[in-house]
Amino acid sequence: MILMLPVTTAAIALSVFIRTSDFEREEAVFHLAALVGGCHAAQKILPGPYYEGQPGYHLRNDPDADGIACDSGRQSAVETPLQAEKQVGNAKFLRP
Repeated sequence: MILMLPVTTAAIALSVFIRTSDFEREEAVFHLAALVGGCHAAQKILPGPYYEGQPGYHLRNDPDADGIACDSGRQSAVETPLQAEKQVGNAKFLRP
């Protein structure tokens, strides 16, 4: 019985997200998949790019902050220092 708690909680969270989303049901599920799975998962469902305010757009999938997410073919050649390197506490993260 206790093992079903995570499944039940996830189902309730998904239904609340779909009901409170600004998008239609199918678009809301796609929007959530793009958030959880990133560009790779979103591109498998519906080819991008995804524009700001539309399903599939999330700021974390838009590294150059131009309002277009998952636009790998249109990435700028010059990276800013903020994009190339992030520091959290004492840990330093570099983009590959």
